This record gives sequence, structure tokens and C-alpha cells, in this order.
Amino acid sequence: MRGDATGPTLAPARSGAARNRFANATLATMLGCSVALYALYVSGVDPWLWWSDYREGRQAQAPVQVRKPPAAGVVQPKPIGTDSSVSPVPQRLVLAATRRGRNASDGTASIGINAGSPQIYRAGALLANGARIVEIHEDSIIIERDGQNVRLFVEGSEPASSAVDDSALLSVGGQDLALAAAPDSRDELTDVMRVTPVFEGDAVRALEVHANERSDLFGRLGLQAGDQITSVNGEPVTDVFSSIAALRRLTQGEALLLTVVRQGQTETLSLDGAVVIASARESPN
Repeated sequence: MRGDATGPTLAPARSGAARNRFANATLATMLGCSVALYALYVSGVDPWLWWSDYREGRQAQAPVQVRKPPAAGVVQPKPIGTDSSVSPVPQRLVLAATRRGRNASDGTASIGINAGSPQIYRAGALLANGARIVEIHEDSIIIERDGQNVRLFVEGSEPASSAVDDSALLSVGGQDLALAAAPDSRDELTDVMRVTPVFEGDAVRALEVHANERSDLFGRLGLQAGDQITSVNGEPVTDVFSSIAALRRLTQGEALLLTVVRQGQTETLSLDGAVVIASARESPN
């Protein structure tokens, strides 16, 4: 309550009383601690040593978590099927799951010889038996080798009317299949374009492309010498190897959407991989 010109002001008095109570409580606490320390000193006990012993005693009472060592002879389980490509006998492939991308030529598939330990392959990847994943669907994939196509269903989703397909494309391993996976030194992408990374500091920011032996195909794709590719299908170019791998999908007939910087201007190009496939069929080599 505030006072007027003729009455007293009570608020300052109350504030002063609160400060006095706080000061008295602080003084009492300090006095109590001093008395306790003096009592310990008089009794011949070092206060610091007493406090250290007290803390150690409290810690000793706390429960201690003891991690038991692994039992003798116990080893971690080894993934099943990762060495299937070197199996002396063919092993049937199992499709554990698929993940669709923008279209059937995009996405990933989990494949192995055991559904519990598959490996992840992207669309267009080459399997150990020499077959390539050409399409990825919700319940199946289509793989191709030497002009032959076969569909592999996700385990458990096979149509009731479908018979078991014993195609060699659905198996991996065996000496005869190992020959089918022999690497080919020819790279169709480098026949079309020469790719050079563009750095900004230590980071890659683009891939600069120039025509190579197939300069006619380079132009038919809509590219120009010096184009700097900054993204492929919306993915920024930050890693040379993954970005070149994405460009190589052109050689599998996939269409790509590129963002390029051309003479200082940013443009969006749609490259049709079908042009590359058609050119490869026409080429005498």
C-alpha cells in the first residue's frame, strides 16, 4: 500500500524486514557450519579427510553394473549368403524386398540366397551371375542377360498359379555362371563423354563434360562442350563416383533429368537413354 502526503509508506518497511530475515538465516547457516567444523577439529578429526571418507562411503554404497564377459567359444553370427557367388553349386536367388523409385528403372532391391541376409542393389546393377536388374516393381523385379528376361517375385508374394522358374538367371554360383560375370573393359559412357570434376575449395560442385569418340551421340543427347552438371535427377553433385554412376544409367536406357550450368546460365536438360541404346545397336562395333 502506498502512502499519500499525510500517511506512512509500508512497502519499504516490508522489504526491509524480508532482507533482515534472509540475512539472519544466512548468518545462522554459516554459524552452524563453523560450529560443526570446530567440533571436528577439537575432536582431532581433519574436516577435509572426513568429507573425503564420507563421499567414498556413499559411492561404495551405490550399485555397480558389472558387464559379464562373453562365454568362451561364443562368436558373432556370420551373414549368410555373402559368399554365394563363389559357391561350387548354383544357389537360387531370393528377393527379400523392393523399394520403388520414380519409375520402374529406379529404386533398390534386396537380393541374396537367404531372405535374412540380403544385399541391396540399385536398378541397373549387375549381379554376380552376369544378369542386370532392368526393372523394379512393388512385388518383383525383372532381370536380363543375353536378351533373356525373367521376373523374380518378392519371397511369399508369388502368384498361386505361377510355376517354379528354374532359369539360370535366378541362380548364382557354380563354375559355369562365374564366367558370365567376367568384366568388360569397355565403358559406353566414356565413349560418349569425357567427365571432369569441378571443385570449389576441397568440395566437388559439378561435373564438366566434353564430347569423346561418339561426339555425334553427345550432341544428340542435348549436351554441349563445357556443360557443368550440378545435379542428376534432383541429387546434387557432391561425390564424383556416385554422380558418374548415375550418369552411366543412360547406357541402360534410363532417362535422366540434369541441371547444368551452360555459359553462366542454369538450364534443365532431359536426356533420353533410349538414344544411347539405339545408337549401340546401330554401331558396327
